[in-house]
Amino acid sequence: MPAVGVVRSPAGVCGSRANHVRRFEVGADGASLTGGDVVISAAAGSFDNIRLDRDGRIWARAGEDGVHCYAADGTLIGRIRVHELAANVTFGGLPPARLFIPPDKALHPPGMAVPGAPPQGGEAAGPAIGCNFDPSHMFWQGIDPCAAVRVLGEAVFHVHAKDTRMYEINYKVNGVLDTKPYSDEKNRSWIFRTVGYGHDADFWGDLVSTLQMIGYDDVLSIEHEDSLMSVEEGLTKAATFLNQIVIKEKLKGMWWA
Repeated sequence: MPAVGVVRSPAGVCGSRANHVRRFEVGADGASLTGGDVVISAAAGSFDNIRLDRDGRIWARAGEDGVHCYAADGTLIGRIRVHELAANVTFGGLPPARLFIPPDKALHPPGMAVPGAPPQGGEAAGPAIGCNFDPSHMFWQGIDPCAAVRVLGEAVFHVHAKDTRMYEINYKVNGVLDTKPYSDEKNRSWIFRTVGYGHDADFWGDLVSTLQMIGYDDVLSIEHEDSLMSVEEGLTKAATFLNQIVIKEKLKGMWWA
């Protein structure tokens, strides 16, 4: 069965599945894997996602048993228990010094003495590990998509063209973790929109330019989840908008210098 949680560190790649974590060595080509020895076996709960902190400790989501913390050699250091099923685990914040534990109905972000491991893009990730980059989910989380592209670099493998409209009158009261139905557009803190209806041409021009700076030369895949437009109208408007934004001609040299 495939791993459902994968992290990379200088020591190799760790992947979680069911009740254990395995460690693999990454080949010189950055793509081939060897090893696969079991590093951790769960005595309680089942692993579904793992993260590393800056010092190489492994933080594993263990379902009903909360989140487990292990030393790099697999020794259990401790557990964080929450009042319901832990659905995931990840580091975040600026710097990434909070451990976000999203259960089914709440979000638990305990402060950490040690931040999460820095994001690994480009050369660190290798040619086989990449990102399906979707700016629409970054908007509502307060992430700058252009800044994220610069960090990820060559690890950006694919890009979605999808927008988000933030409604200040709602998110100042409800926050951004809005669980209202997507059909309740008037009261939601944010909704997905057709490209150009959430952010203007200045933003999308900057994103396209930043993607070119890191060497991305592939498609912008329009993803339509706009609840205010039909599929045909939304896709047509998005394609028309992006047609004026996308850089089409290859620059052969610095012709002005």
